[in-house]
Amino acid sequence: HRDLHSFPTRRSSDLLLTRNRPTTWRRLLNQPETVTGLMNMRALNAIVPDSAAAASKWGSGALVVNGAVNHFPDGTGLKPLCEVLGDAGWQRGLVTTTEITHATPAGFAASVSSRDLADTIAEQYLEHRLDVLLGGGSDKFDASKRKDQRDLFADYAQAGYSLLRTAEDLRTAPLDRRWLGTFTSGHIPFLVDHQNDAAHHKAVPRLAAMTK
Repeated sequence: HRDLHSFPTRRSSDLLLTRNRPTTWRRLLNQPETVTGLMNMRALNAIVPDSAAAASKWGSGALVVNGAVNHFPDGTGLKPLCEVLGDAGWQRGLVTTTEITHATPAGFAASVSSRDLADTIAEQYLEHRLDVLLGGGSDKFDASKRKDQRDLFADYAQAGYSLLRTAEDLRTAPLDRRWLGTFTSGHIPFLVDHQNDAAHHKAVPRLAAMTK
């Protein structure tokens, strides 16, 4: 291993000179109160993590095996960030272009032994009363598509959630209720798909609209 101190010291902002005008990141890094850090993102069983292990490292601060979501191989479930923040009284939301139960958003709010347990992840979101859920993956809530035939849409509605299925639903959604927005059965279409076939995808909100 080479001595890292033998390499010339460079400011983090020097690595972000990608345009002729300052980026937001560069401005932040140049502020004296900004603190930077490093995080080991490997999986327990591999140097390269999959999205489940990577999101879990952000979501619970722990290393897990690839394919697990905030869950150790011995069966121990970890408390994810959204649950910690919920206990502290924070409002929490997941906004994604994937299925809402996909490993990447789930890493911040669920704990399961396998990323394939999407039906269980959908149930855990309800148990933890997340305030905003926007993305794809309606099949994981639909009684006719779930293996246990549980009608999670009905359960969410009974718990006071507004059920959003179209871009118009999102635009007019009440601000005094929790939201469950599942706009496609699978992942949300890519931006290029919206641009090339706007008429076909007009009922599906883009990421910018969901984030706003």
